[in-house]
Formats: sequence, structure tokens, C-alpha cells
Amino acid sequence: VPLDSKLYALLPYRVKGLAAKAEGKPRVGRDVRVTVRLEAEGPVADARHVVRCDVYDPKGRWCHYYSANVPVTDGKGELVIPFAESDPAGRWNIRMRDAVTGIRGAAVIQVGR
Repeated sequence: VPLDSKLYALLPYRVKGLAAKAEGKPRVGRDVRVTVRLEAEGPVADARHVVRCDVYDPKGRWCHYYSANVPVTDGKGELVIPFAESDPAGRWNIRMRDAVTGIRGAAVIQVGR
């Protein structure tokens, strides 16, 4: 494919998965901090990754305005979702993909009123 690119990397650890967890009790109308973690076999000190986090509302619609590329350093990063008062309460989904390895992960955040 013309203009197609590939990224190859030799890492001193094996990436096993991605996980995310919201801090506190997520509510509409508030900023919600979500910790994104890179799960690896071996030490990830000084490791830098970028994890694409796509956010979906309770009806399964992609919310591009809440989605982001999250820098992950030493296995940990943070996504802040500034939920609006008009956002629906319910189960919000985050689908993640590590840019270096292609490893995917998913998380659910229960957002209340």
C-alpha cells in the first residue's frame, strides 16, 4: 500500500495488556480522572508509550471529543474526561490500543448523576 508505514521496536519487557480505572465516583457534570496502566512482564521503568483511548457513551456512540492519545510513562498515564451535565449516566466504555505493540484493552466506567 503506498505511503503505508510500520513501526518496529525491540522492548526489554513484554506488554501483556492495558487496564483503566476511574478515580472516585464518576458523576456527570464533573471531571473524571482515569488511570491508564500498561501491564507488562518485566520492568517498565523509563518506558514511554502512547495509548489511544476511545470513549463510547452508554448507547455505544463514539465520543471523539472525550477520546485522546494518552502518554504513558513508567507504565502509567492519565485520561481526564470532562463530563457535561447533559451527558447520560450509565456505563461508559473506553477502548484502548498501545501504539507501539498494538495490544488492546477495554474498561467500563459507571457514571452516575
